[in-house]
Amino acid sequence: MPGLKTYPELNTAALQQHRERELSVWYLLRHIDGTGSGLVPEQALRCFVASHDLFGRDTLRRALRRGEGMFWRRGNGFVEYRSLFNVAAALDADLHKLPVRLDLDDFRSIGRLRAMFMATMFADKSRRRSRAGLAAMIGKSPQTTRNYTKRAGLRVKRNAMYSTRKPSDYGPELQREGYYRTQVDGQTRLARRLPNNYRAELECCAFGQVKHWRKASFSTRGVPERRYFTNATAALKALHRTDTGNVVYLTMDKTDIFGSELWSGMTMIGGVVWTC
Repeated sequence: MPGLKTYPELNTAALQQHRERELSVWYLLRHIDGTGSGLVPEQALRCFVASHDLFGRDTLRRALRRGEGMFWRRGNGFVEYRSLFNVAAALDADLHKLPVRLDLDDFRSIGRLRAMFMATMFADKSRRRSRAGLAAMIGKSPQTTRNYTKRAGLRVKRNAMYSTRKPSDYGPELQREGYYRTQVDGQTRLARRLPNNYRAELECCAFGQVKHWRKASFSTRGVPERRYFTNATAALKALHRTDTGNVVYLTMDKTDIFGSELWSGMTMIGGVVWTC
């Protein structure tokens, strides 16, 4: 059976608002309704959940009750589920990423469901996130986020800034700032942890309805400032465009003994480029 189309921004918003199970039922309703009428017999939903052994009757009953108004309305034995854009507005989610398919198996366990919802944010391409930033994005603790990362099978690439500080400078203060001792080319050096790269091996779908949302919201989203470069010329141009004191990173095409990809940090002060 083909997977269910899900939307990364809805998944993230549901994690933050503890609406994962209700959103999963909304996805099931859209999947069952092959005609797109927006109406699904409640008994058909119950039979589908039971026949595929997704979750118990009490879980479904609670989800239907909690999702009333935000995700659907019920009456006369039918569930009238709300449109994609109405659900996005209710969850305060801005749709612009490619939809992602999830297997029905991912909907059985609430822990698995949460992990896969998080993983959909990294299905279209590798993205950088600090551990704290990823935890804040889904509204969970850092430890829970690490567990989700393993459970979803996310590929994680660690990054670090190669520091010009002397290893003898290392102490509690630098440790709190994310610095650590490492070995580079056989020499002891200091490096500072940078956000990890995360990537999920999941199937993306066509934009579909999201295309219309993207056109309407593109002008209000803004473009994030690029800070990581593989080309020195591009990195220097970015330094001239950014605010004084901001750091731009240039790849060194090498790793330390812990497998972290090393980057050279550069900043501009008084028109002079300094390495960090």
